[in-house]
Amino acid sequence: MSLLKKILMLLPILIIAGLFAFSVDKKVEEPKQEATSYENVIMYSNEPGGGGW
Repeated sequence: MSLLKKILMLLPILIIAGLFAFSVDKKVEEPKQEATSYENVIMYSNEPGGGGW
């Protein structure tokens, strides 16, 4: 039973650490996505021939 108590004590710590790691990953990913979409807009605007019109 002591093993079960240890697991139950560690579980909230693991959940908090997991949520923190997930939120950090999300914050790191969002600017990358914005940057790539912004680069795509620049690439399309620099296309020769007026962008396909």
